[in-house]
Amino acid sequence: MLQDLGRLTMLTSLQVHVPPGLHMPASDLAVLASLVALQHLRIYGDFDGPAFPRFLGSMAQLTELRLNLTDQLRLKFGPPHELALGACTRLCSLWLRQCCPPPGWPAEPSSMTQLTELHITACGWTELPRQLTALPALEVLDLSNNRLTGLPQLACLSSLRELSLEYNNLSEVPAVLGGGSASRLEKLLLVCNGVKYGHLGNAGVALLESLTALQTLSLSGVSIYYQRTLRGVGEHLRQAMLAGWSRVRFGKGFYYGG
Repeated sequence: MLQDLGRLTMLTSLQVHVPPGLHMPASDLAVLASLVALQHLRIYGDFDGPAFPRFLGSMAQLTELRLNLTDQLRLKFGPPHELALGACTRLCSLWLRQCCPPPGWPAEPSSMTQLTELHITACGWTELPRQLTALPALEVLDLSNNRLTGLPQLACLSSLRELSLEYNNLSEVPAVLGGGSASRLEKLLLVCNGVKYGHLGNAGVALLESLTALQTLSLSGVSIYYQRTLRGVGEHLRQAMLAGWSRVRFGKGFYYGG
C-alpha cells in the first residue's frame, strides 16, 4: 500500500499508523522520499530494523515530524533508533519517541529559529546533546522518560514556556532555570524524579519563586496549579512547600497535594 503513495506528489500531510502487534520493515517507508510537497509527517507503530532508512535526510521541506515508535523490547533492552535527519532544518515541530537525532544534528542549530517545539522521549539519554542545547527558539521542550541527571545551559531559556523532565534521574530543580533566565516559563513538570515535595529547602523554593510566569508545577507527591494574580502568591508557595501543606487555595489559584 505504501508503494502507491509515490503517485501522490502533491500530498502535504500524511499519517502512517501500524496497528499494535504488527511490524513493518522500516525500509518500506523509503517511498515517502518521493513526496516532494510533504510538510507534515506523522508515523506511529512498530518497525523492524536497527535504524530508519535515510530518506528523512532528503526531506528538507518538512515543517512537522512526529515519529512515535512503540517497540517495547527496544525500549527495555535496546538503544533507540537513530535517524538520519540531514537536511530537515525547516522543522517547526519535532516529536521523537524511541528514536533520536544523530550526533552533530543540526549542523548549525543557531540558524533553526523556526523550531519552537521539541519532544525527544524514551531514548535513554543521560545528558542532552550539545547541538540541541544551542537551539535558540524552543518554546516547548519535552525530555521525559530519559535518564537525565541534570540540565545544561540552554540557548532557548528566555523563550521557553513549557518544560517537561518527568521520569528522569534529577535530584533537584535544575539550577539553570534560576536567576531570571527562564522568565517566560509557565509549565514545569518534574514528577517521577528525585525532586520531591517537602524536600526542596530554601534554595529550591527560592528558585521556583524566581519563575515569575510559572502557572503549572508538578513534583513527586504533588501537582500545583496556581496563578500569580494576587500579591503574596510567592510567599504562599514558600509556606506550602516548606510546611508540607497538602492543599492551599487562594483567589482562582489552587495547590493540589498528592
